[in-house]
Amino acid sequence: LLFLDEPTNGLDPKGRVEMLALIRSLTHEKGIHVILSSHLLRDVEEVCDHVIVVRQGEIARQGAIEELRAATEDACKVSLGGSMTDFLAACERRGLGLLERKEREADLRFDNGTDVRAVYASAVESGTIVRSLRPVRVSLEDALLDVLGGGVT
Repeated sequence: LLFLDEPTNGLDPKGRVEMLALIRSLTHEKGIHVILSSHLLRDVEEVCDHVIVVRQGEIARQGAIEELRAATEDACKVSLGGSMTDFLAACERRGLGLLERKEREADLRFDNGTDVRAVYASAVESGTIVRSLRPVRVSLEDALLDVLGGGVT
């Protein structure tokens, strides 16, 4: 068992890449278990399979990174032409939750069995045009903020 505290702190980009490769090699090729403590979530995503989230000295959540991210995966990012207000009102009537709103873009969460068809139906009802629709890429940071409070959901 190897404990590493901020192993990439202060390293230049090349050194960071080499350190992460070394950690992966230790865990996957040598079978050494590593506990990594880091606030650099990109590094955590790159080399870890499981996380333990500690809040005020207590375990707030633990599990596979993908499980943590799955809690907010049922979402899409929509770019619009037309009235965002009318579109969002139509979305709300269809059970779509608003995660984030920008001028011409919104992140929507599928609730209670809703799916992407509800987005298009809301656009038709509100007279708006869907310019693009893509899945929301939930980062580990977003998932952890959700667990710790103040996140995307």
